[in-house]
Amino acid sequence: MVKKPEPKEKEIERGILQWLNMQPGILAWKIQNTGIPDPRTGKLRTNNSPFSMKGMADIQAIWCGLHISIEVKRPSRRSVLSDLQKKYLEDIHNMGGVSFVATSIEEVQKHLKELQTSTKGKLLWILFNRPSFELENLLKLYEKS
Repeated sequence: MVKKPEPKEKEIERGILQWLNMQPGILAWKIQNTGIPDPRTGKLRTNNSPFSMKGMADIQAIWCGLHISIEVKRPSRRSVLSDLQKKYLEDIHNMGGVSFVATSIEEVQKHLKELQTSTKGKLLWILFNRPSFELENLLKLYEKS
């Protein structure tokens, strides 16, 4: 039996982005954080802006006001993260966002399902999908729990 070749990271990213942007209430985009080929010089052109972040995850998304960062890796390179990538994912998590490594659309679906069924996810969904006059009652319920 012939082994199916492993998909390239760019192919996995494209699939994840297409799937995320088909979901209601999610906005997702790709962060270009690697060098871009410059046809004039034949070299990679890098972003030298003082405001760019090294280690930033490949995909950024917003769901119900929650920031999500996804670092995409090929399955065989799942655990190969630079120190800057690890720090970025940890920083997003520590600031209240969601961050994870994914090697497939199915992994992203699993993470989002877990988020949507969590207490945090349910509260965010209610806040973004209910009339604002219910906010006060929701906050009272949250304070009791």
